[in-house]
Amino acid sequence: MAGGVKKGRVYGLGAQASSSHPSTLLSRASTSQTSEEMEAMRKEISKLTERIQTSEANYAKVQKFMKKHMAKSDDSEKETDSDEE
Repeated sequence: MAGGVKKGRVYGLGAQASSSHPSTLLSRASTSQTSEEMEAMRKEISKLTERIQTSEANYAKVQKFMKKHMAKSDDSEKETDSDEE
């Protein structure tokens, strides 16, 4: 792997991974980001959160719809089965 995170492990840092304490790495990363980048990330997170909430609401509606119509389908199958007997 050329770099990145996999299963909670960080790859691609080489010698830095063992020579630096994790909090030191985090502080270096956080000081290098500008407030504009942070604000852009906050906005993106907000948008994604909204999309997830909308998707979850739509999924709940579809589940409710399916349960309602599956129950009707089951009822009509039972009626058909009893008519055949």
